[in-house]
Amino acid sequence: MVGVRRDAEFAQLQSQERLRDRLITQIRFKAKLICVSGKAGSGKSSLANAVLENASFAHLALLSAAKGDDGRVRRELLQQLVKDPLFNQDDPLFESYQRNVKESHSPLLIVIDDAQALSEQVLTELVEFYQHYNQLYQHDMSLLLFAEPNSGFNAQLDALSNQVLYFDVAPLSEGEALQLASLLFNRAEYVAEFENQQAIEQHISSAQGNPRLIYQFVDQIVTGDIPMTETSTSNRNKLYIVIAVILCAAVAGLLVQVINDWGGEQTDDSRISLALMEEPTLANGSAAGDDAAQAANTQGGQVCRCLKPQSFPHKTYPMN
Repeated sequence: MVGVRRDAEFAQLQSQERLRDRLITQIRFKAKLICVSGKAGSGKSSLANAVLENASFAHLALLSAAKGDDGRVRRELLQQLVKDPLFNQDDPLFESYQRNVKESHSPLLIVIDDAQALSEQVLTELVEFYQHYNQLYQHDMSLLLFAEPNSGFNAQLDALSNQVLYFDVAPLSEGEALQLASLLFNRAEYVAEFENQQAIEQHISSAQGNPRLIYQFVDQIVTGDIPMTETSTSNRNKLYIVIAVILCAAVAGLLVQVINDWGGEQTDDSRISLALMEEPTLANGSAAGDDAAQAANTQGGQVCRCLKPQSFPHKTYPMN
């Protein structure tokens, strides 16, 4: 299992801190009758503990209710509220309390978890306790009930008092669900393999923001009850295939580039060799370049031609 104090990480979530602080603000300076509703596993019990830890200004009593045990509820409450109380557990709550306590010395806070399990009789006694206490004693008393959504319970509560304040415990957001899972993994010193991350996130997402289910998933992953081997092998094989395809594509591209570069160099060399082989030679041994030099002696678009010198007859003159 993850650990003994299972609500420590849950209490660190920002949404829970905000709701806890709102409840503390309500009961700190004035008597309040409050009902906090949330689905099973939504974190009501953790929230109740968090409120008690931050309500040092009051005398506290916490009780988790159970069906069909009114005597136990009265007994456990009175034993927390009064030192060595004398009472009959079948008597109404406030009647027994008033016989043992003549005056108050600090505010009083009674917290009931799973309040939907209370019998109609005990719920009535608790509301009457709240009402009479605030009328007869110097300090305020607040009654904080944590219950699963139940229209019948709410109707009964509204029939007993018109001063009930209702709060809801909403499911965790996706971000907070992952944050809670991360905190739990850290406490268990569990480090998930990279290829398991997606599978773990899918399990956490399937909890739909329910903290109890997130705790269960983390426990099962850490203890190996939810195997990750098959998923890990499959994901690892896929990763290897992707890497192999990328490497093959890179090598093929490199080969194509080398072949293209080598072919270009061969083509240039062939052209140069062919040009040298095809250069014409004149009959008198002069190269084609001489013709080019001769052709350059042009002016005004006309070619200047050199005429051979004419031969004139040789004349003999007499000598004197």
